[in-house]
Amino acid sequence: MKKVFWTLLCLFELTLPVLGGILPGGISPENPVRPTAADGPQLSINATPGSCNPTTNQYTLSGTISLANAVAGSLTITDGSTTTTINVTAGQTSASFSLAGLQAGSGAHTVTVSGGSNNATPTTGTFAIVGVNKISCTSLSPTQRQIKFNPQYTGLNGSPVTFAVAGELQATTAAGPYTLNPYADNPTITLNAQQGNVQSTFRYNWLEDCNNNSSGYSASANYNAPTSCITTTAQFSLAKRVDKSRAVIGDILTYTLVVTNNSSSNLNNIVIRDSMSTGLTYQA
Repeated sequence: MKKVFWTLLCLFELTLPVLGGILPGGISPENPVRPTAADGPQLSINATPGSCNPTTNQYTLSGTISLANAVAGSLTITDGSTTTTINVTAGQTSASFSLAGLQAGSGAHTVTVSGGSNNATPTTGTFAIVGVNKISCTSLSPTQRQIKFNPQYTGLNGSPVTFAVAGELQATTAAGPYTLNPYADNPTITLNAQQGNVQSTFRYNWLEDCNNNSSGYSASANYNAPTSCITTTAQFSLAKRVDKSRAVIGDILTYTLVVTNNSSSNLNNIVIRDSMSTGLTYQA
């Protein structure tokens, strides 16, 4: 008997992804695994002119700063040449402020709040991208920039870190700084990093960072100063009253002067003069 042996060939297709911001483990912009996702500190400001001093014609500006992903440090609030500084703690979500001594009648104003750093201070703990240190930003064309930066990490343990930028930089274990040539129509990019089995993403607004010449983060709001702190109506009123509507010779009349303060502040050094009618004599 003749034996026939058949060899079974198994054909299969293996698709390997081209690295373009995709890290081991499948993290990508379309499939974001973000156990330690983080954003940089963000803030916004609103302000309203408050109390107005008619004596100095100056007002006080009051407002609230809203924070997200706040890092511990100080915030500087500036309106023209008037400045104040407040301290915030890590994770704080809002802060109040006031600026006194602003001149009324000065038209349109811009109040600005700025922080000292656009990233968090690296600490020990779970691995994560916690910020970006911008090194330089150069204009290549009206629509394209070249930015050089270093990501900031927390929880580094000596193991290699694989870094990528979705759609901009292939995964690499090379240390920064990294250089990208992004276009302005894509102002926010996604940074991906992995150390061991821990992955982290960070959404970085590189265009805002490029436009900000200082190293930090800021926000501003516009408002109009009060036209004047001095009211157009009288600041006080004066009324003169008498206790009798009719009198004969020898009667004693009692006059009462009533001064009313119509303003929102104290009035000092007010002088009142009263002249008696003919036929009346002052009685002490």
